Amino acid sequence: MAKLTADSVVRTFFHPAWTKPVFSVSGETENRPDLRTLHLLAQAVDRALAQAGLSPGALRTMHVGVCLGTTVGCQFCTVLNDLRPTPAYGRFLETGTADPQEGADFLSRNPAEWIAHWLGLPEDAPAVCVTNACSSGSDAIGVASFWIRNGCCDLVIAGGCDSLSAIPYSGFSALGVYSDDPCKPFAEDRDGLTLGEGAGILILETAESLRVRGISRSLAVLGYGSNCDAYHLTAPDPSGDGLRRAVLSALTEAGVSPSQITAINPHGTATRDNDAVEQQVLGELFPASRILPTKDKTGHTLGAAGAIEAVFAAELARDGGTVLSTSLAFGGSNAALVIGSADLPRTPRTGGYAPADTPYEKPTPGKATPRRASGFAKLAVEGVCQAAQEIPEGIARTRVGLILATSFGAHRETFAFADELLEAPELPPSPLRFSHTVHNAAAAYATIAAGIHGPCLTLCAFRNVRERAEELARCWIDNGFADAVVVGQVDEVSSPLVCFVPTLENVVQFAVIARR
Repeated sequence: MAKLTADSVVRTFFHPAWTKPVFSVSGETENRPDLRTLHLLAQAVDRALAQAGLSPGALRTMHVGVCLGTTVGCQFCTVLNDLRPTPAYGRFLETGTADPQEGADFLSRNPAEWIAHWLGLPEDAPAVCVTNACSSGSDAIGVASFWIRNGCCDLVIAGGCDSLSAIPYSGFSALGVYSDDPCKPFAEDRDGLTLGEGAGILILETAESLRVRGISRSLAVLGYGSNCDAYHLTAPDPSGDGLRRAVLSALTEAGVSPSQITAINPHGTATRDNDAVEQQVLGELFPASRILPTKDKTGHTLGAAGAIEAVFAAELARDGGTVLSTSLAFGGSNAALVIGSADLPRTPRTGGYAPADTPYEKPTPGKATPRRASGFAKLAVEGVCQAAQEIPEGIARTRVGLILATSFGAHRETFAFADELLEAPELPPSPLRFSHTVHNAAAAYATIAAGIHGPCLTLCAFRNVRERAEELARCWIDNGFADAVVVGQVDEVSSPLVCFVPTLENVVQFAVIARR
């Protein structure tokens, strides 16, 4: 089987004088580290809109959506700053109460909804965050492509954003995958990832909207693929099956063959297991393509990584190439994007996105719930397994998807992990508890318990999140991305959050949408 070699991996992606997609955030965030993710995002959006020839005023005459990938931005990691509680959380720890305005501020900081408000978009504009850990940015662009394709929006601001935070830094260190030196993707002596921060934004627009604005289309998201391993919470499936299916799905939708891919921006975290899986799959499918890892220069920007790398892929594609970008995420999510010329001659797709697979086996509710899962994840597993009983017979497990919607995510675990760091900063924190702070850990547990191997997303928003999830599930079905989708919402009460959101209640509601 082919394998990536040292000669396959190009180390010269960044020209010394090339700074176009890179920007720095001014010192105004130094006094408000809890807003840093939003400042990174705002600058990237502002620059992307300017390059697209769009003003906020022009956006208000169009049907615009916002879909962003993030981990930190929806994880309330700002409870800590340099292992000290931020003012709002510090007040809660001291008094057990929170100022009502702080609750209102928290509710306004979902990055997608914040950007929609910042741009003056209507309240009913689609605005959600994808919280699929390290594939979030890629998946957000994939969701945006569905919104465009199905006529949900004229234009979508899509991408990802994340800032450095004490919680992921401590968590990855606890998992034993953090390197003290700059990471070395695919190198034999690689010893782990290094963290970065940033934001990457693409503007996706319909051909008709571009025509009305008098702009010629140059680049497009030609294909998107997503599949989950349903294998393990923190380790990828060593067979690479989920990544392979995601890449083949993206190629099928794009109507291109592996030989037409001119370059690949891989996930390339420099961790032993992730790089090994990518070496296997990319070496097998693309033995002649250039492999251009970038995390050795940017660090791992978590939920922003796939979006930033999609921007790099678009820059490469401007020279006439067709570029693949891959993402492997915590929880077993795999995503792939194909970016290239909008006028590229393509082979029309012929139907399914995945080969025939073993029939889906209906789970038994109550028996598959992992004992060590968080309360949030247990609610999700029970809800998903119960709903999955209604999936029609004869559907392959790779054709069953999951969309988990949430307004608040795994905040009980985030607060508990923060407390652990504050109480004993000299001790290594719990890697399992850190794993549970990531919102899509619940979806990962649910796919394993229910045997779901198709596309899997976790969506986060404070408004209309379940409705957006159901809308996307119908898009998946209509476009042949899946044959059945378990879709619903999970939210869990936690004592700190009740201070910020007094009306918070447990929510568990799932259903199945299936091809007729």
